[in-house]
Amino acid sequence: MQPILVGKLGKTHGLLGCIRLYSFTQPPEQIFKYTLFNREQQPIRFLKPKDAGSYFLVKIPNINSIEEATGLVNEEIYTSADQLPSPKKDEFYWSDLIGCTVLNSSNESFGTVDKVLNYGAQDILSIKNEQQKETLIPFTQKHIIDVDISNKTIKVQWTFTQ
Repeated sequence: MQPILVGKLGKTHGLLGCIRLYSFTQPPEQIFKYTLFNREQQPIRFLKPKDAGSYFLVKIPNINSIEEATGLVNEEIYTSADQLPSPKKDEFYWSDLIGCTVLNSSNESFGTVDKVLNYGAQDILSIKNEQQKETLIPFTQKHIIDVDISNKTIKVQWTFTQ
């Protein structure tokens, strides 16, 4: 079972153990349709989710105080890959992109995808070469020529500097 990161707990809210939940799913409320667990593979459920704009306010069973909820701040929330729908054509899960070899149009390797970032405008590939130097490339049609998940390669239109 491959765990897929689908959310993260944030700050506490109030005195009775409510906590913020940041969903990484699209649409955000889709997170509540999955069987969820934490990094230690312990099941986690959310009660009374309330949409608060960029996050949900949630209650977790048996968490009844701010002190108990504080211990869950920054906890990552996962589901198993088999619960997710297959991506549409030309759409990819971040977890599928991580570890892909990045090639230029001449098939020269420039490293592998270390992580995928998003600061609001678009997804960004963080690529690390053998010397662990990081290069950031926007994951846009302008820069991505081809993604081959089965061969774990991404071909890009990009000039790499040493």
